[in-house]
Amino acid sequence: MGWQVPAYCWTKSIGSGALAVPAIAMLLGRLPGDRMRDIALASVALVFTALTTVLLVWDLDHKNDFSASYSRRKASRGWREARSF
Repeated sequence: MGWQVPAYCWTKSIGSGALAVPAIAMLLGRLPGDRMRDIALASVALVFTALTTVLLVWDLDHKNDFSASYSRRKASRGWREARSF
């Protein structure tokens, strides 16, 4: 296990917490609405979620399988039949 997995956990926590904590505080009436803060927190969450995705793909053993799943070619068979031998 390399450093990517702990970094993945940290970035995932920051990305989700940037939206979850203020949302819960607003629901409980502890935090008034502020448009600039909401935009800033959404931007932080988006950046850290994107960074989480990069770290997750970087840690994959078979990166070609990930990129092949997003290719524009359509498989002639379904994914179950394509993976069975």
